[in-house]
Amino acid sequence: MGMTGEVSASIEVEPGELGEALSAVRLCAPEAQQQMQRSLSRLGQLTPVQAYRVESRLETFDGLKRLRAARLLSWPKLRVEVHALDSVGAKVRLLLCNRAGGLSELEEAWLVRSLYRDDKLNQGQIARLRGRVDKSWVCRRLALAEDLSDGLTANVPAFTTNRPTEATHGSMLEGDSPAFSPDGGRSGSDAGRLPGH
Repeated sequence: MGMTGEVSASIEVEPGELGEALSAVRLCAPEAQQQMQRSLSRLGQLTPVQAYRVESRLETFDGLKRLRAARLLSWPKLRVEVHALDSVGAKVRLLLCNRAGGLSELEEAWLVRSLYRDDKLNQGQIARLRGRVDKSWVCRRLALAEDLSDGLTANVPAFTTNRPTEATHGSMLEGDSPAFSPDGGRSGSDAGRLPGH
């Protein structure tokens, strides 16, 4: 597994070239997305989008609101840090970077279930990657993800409708940087930074 997380490149990328596979495990309230769009329009890009490579394409693992806002604003480029991670490493990095409260319990549950179902990790492996000795935290998150009805999941505001559901998975078996504008200009201050995405 690619787990180093080191930044292998810092580049400028067209927003359309960045994938959003992990949007399936993130929430996004419309007002939060609108606030991010206003922030980018007024202050420029304060922090780079975080991505990893999947074969020849780039996938975003942190900065989805920034990415969506840049597309809506028709920005030609975004500043992106590319990390030496694979799918498992990107999901674990997302969990670890938001350990202080950046993810809701529901988002944690979707991430854990993705590691369990899609990446075929067992509960003990997920617990160790998360930095926990026992599996109880993992078990609780899996139970939360599995117990949600399809109707409830469908009504949760999200980046995408491709979120895994009970029907698709079945039952469970066990330092800011300076502001950056797409034209290369710098403006604004760190006061406009929105946490999380």
